[in-house]
Amino acid sequence: MNLLQIESRLFELEQEKQKLIQLKNEFVSVPQTLLGWNITKSNDYYKLFKRIDKKKVGIHHGRIWNEKKARRQIRQKEQELGLYWFIFIFKIKRTFNQTKQRKKNENNK
Repeated sequence: MNLLQIESRLFELEQEKQKLIQLKNEFVSVPQTLLGWNITKSNDYYKLFKRIDKKKVGIHHGRIWNEKKARRQIRQKEQELGLYWFIFIFKIKRTFNQTKQRKKNENNK
């Protein structure tokens, strides 16, 4: 094989790879929201958006949907914005209130 044939074959393989990526993305079920973030797909790229303090905050996810990667990116972004501790405290407070309500219901029986 000469160099020209190798380059044309490489180009064909790249095109096949792009087609396979598109096919894979079509068959993967992507949720509309994840941890309160909206998921959109535009120009073959997945993006996550959330409105925080009347401002739209976005995360560029990539061409292939990966939920673990998305959760990690959301966690990192919320830590950057200082929201992570607020959410953590909110969950603890909610759990405490649920336990308190459960005990109150048991005492009323």
